[in-house]
This record gives sequence, structure tokens and C-alpha cells, in this order.
Amino acid sequence: MKLLGKALSIATLIVLMSVSMVSKSAAQYENAITINPLPLIFPLHELSAQYEFSTSRSNSLAIRGNFVSSIADFNAVGFGGTYRFFLTDEKAIGGFAVGPALDLFFFSNSTTNRSVTVYAFGADASYQFFFSHFALQPQLDLRFGGGGDGVTAYIGTNIYLSLYLGYAW
Repeated sequence: MKLLGKALSIATLIVLMSVSMVSKSAAQYENAITINPLPLIFPLHELSAQYEFSTSRSNSLAIRGNFVSSIADFNAVGFGGTYRFFLTDEKAIGGFAVGPALDLFFFSNSTTNRSVTVYAFGADASYQFFFSHFALQPQLDLRFGGGGDGVTAYIGTNIYLSLYLGYAW
């Protein structure tokens, strides 16, 4: 719980510092490729990267790739996505967005030669900032997972905090 508090504090600080630097003209971007570096800083198990593109003036699609390490002696690769609805005056892909999300993980344990597939569906809420071509996106994910016997960390209800950093064009 202490680790989650640190992550929330850092994300909140970054958001508050950057709100005053965001300009309306930054909403011109229609594509972004980002990575969540929090697992490189904190002892988290999931590394994610995503590509997001505008599908209309107020919607976008984000496609994610995931790598999960050391969950109950399992490692996994996965993919997923979210269809975002932007609720601000800015053009998609900038500003506040919410949307349904779905992720699929393929876990394997090389010691026991066991494989497990886990699904997780839910919702994402995010706010994407731009600084020139630099993209910053704090994101809160709610997931309901199932299907994976032995990978209990991804089963049931989970809340995740991500901080995606990357390039927009």
C-alpha cells in the first residue's frame, strides 16, 4: 500500500506541474506511441507500451502490448486495448478520456511447463498532456479478470495506475 501511495503522489505531482504548461494547440496530434515506465522505477510486474490513434474528433483507439514477469512463477505476454471517449473541448487524443478496455494475457511457467490464459475487462480513465511532441498520460484502470487458474494476481477486481510517456505526432 505504501508503494501505491508513492506512485499516486508522483503521478499527482506531475499532473499538477504540467496543467499550466498545456496549450490548446497541442490538440493537433492524432497519434501517440507511449510506454509506462513505472515498473522500471517501482517493483511492479507489468511493463506496457501502447499506440493510440484518433478515430474521430472525440474518440480514439489505444492498442496495448504487455509483458508480465514473476507472478507466482509465471511470465506472460499480452495485448489489449481501449476505445476512448474524450470529454473535454480538445480534439482526440488530448485531454480527459474514459472508455471500455479489454486485455488478454498468455501466462507460462517454464519450470512446470504450464500455460494459462487470463482475460481482463473494465474501463480506463486518463488525461493526455502534450509538450511539443512529448506525450504524458496518467491513467487509472479498473479491471475484472478471470480465466487463469494459478495466476491469482490478475483474477478478480484490480485497480492499476499507469503513467505513459512517449511521442505524439
